[in-house]
Amino acid sequence: MRKTKFRGKAELSIQELDEIGLVHDNGWIVGNLIVNDGSPMIVGEVIESTDEYIALERWCSVESESVGQYTGIDDVYEGDYCIIRGKKPFFDKTLSMGENWELRGKIVFEDFAFWLVTEDGLHFWLGNDFYEIVVI
Repeated sequence: MRKTKFRGKAELSIQELDEIGLVHDNGWIVGNLIVNDGSPMIVGEVIESTDEYIALERWCSVESESVGQYTGIDDVYEGDYCIIRGKKPFFDKTLSMGENWELRGKIVFEDFAFWLVTEDGLHFWLGNDFYEIVVI
């Protein structure tokens, strides 16, 4: 089974995260996603569970609009703004690019796949051939 991970910006301050010893990257927490009454939390692994309760290794409330799923490519998450570069010509039904092309846009999850969506609405599937992706 494929492991899915999520990232979200903690509602706690960086100082508070440091004080409680929660691992973060400038306030960003990575782990599993749980949504409780519309409030998202990034949680760690299950350390114990029974039919009556569950104990988690860690948990942290995160800002709803910051939650994004990991794409499986480098360190790129849904919601990131990226540049994708290719060296070989690329052609499909809606797009034709010569050598050394570049696209900029936001990573979204639509139709069961991750896409880079440009400002003018062009959708580039992350399963296509490209050689570099950079979060900006």
